[in-house]
Amino acid sequence: MELASGYYSRGQYETALDEVKLALAVKPDLPDAYNLRGLIYQSLGEDKLAEENFKRALQLNPRDPDIMHNYGWFLCQNRRIPEALAQFQQAIAHEVVPAIHVDSAGPQEVIVAGASIGAFNSLALISRWPHLFRSAICMSGTFDIEQLIGGFTTDLFYSSPLHFLPGMEGPDLDRLRERFVYLPSGSGAWEDVGESWRAAEVLGTKCVPNRVDDWGPDFDHDWPTWWQMLPNYVQQAL
Repeated sequence: MELASGYYSRGQYETALDEVKLALAVKPDLPDAYNLRGLIYQSLGEDKLAEENFKRALQLNPRDPDIMHNYGWFLCQNRRIPEALAQFQQAIAHEVVPAIHVDSAGPQEVIVAGASIGAFNSLALISRWPHLFRSAICMSGTFDIEQLIGGFTTDLFYSSPLHFLPGMEGPDLDRLRERFVYLPSGSGAWEDVGESWRAAEVLGTKCVPNRVDDWGPDFDHDWPTWWQMLPNYVQQAL
């Protein structure tokens, strides 16, 4: 696979495909080979073949973060945003969080934070994997993303907390009720604190602890607001 990867990185796609074919002849169930072949076909503009190979790689190794990331990027490039969101969220849970555990010399609960659509993903992460995260800091959240992607799809359901949370039950919900979600927002330019209140209503209906803080009209939907917010809430979450 090293030869195939080398040819791929140099843009020699046909030669790389030949090397992948040889690798699969020796080991037909090699997920890395299908993952690389997906990348090659994507570079060649063969989207159907690329997707077939990414899916086959995931069948062989469903929790491989590199495959999830590559397939997620493929979906994003093809404007299939709801499916891409689900893949990227899984990559964070299965790649980024374990890397944090390694750097921290052992497993521990993580604080997840994000602004705007990052807040959407932060809420999704703590809701989908409450055993991995102790709290979520969701600043100026954009939770109603249907308006940004052309409407609701069934694929969006599995990555959108406002859609899957109402039906959530069982041990994961019990664990989520032990977590805390911060929902700060300004009410200045481009802000919509109503989005945070909508998320709070869904969380409250499921008895998940949360709090909305309206920072007022002097705080816009922009980085200076979030730079000021984040240290405040990290301190509270520790």
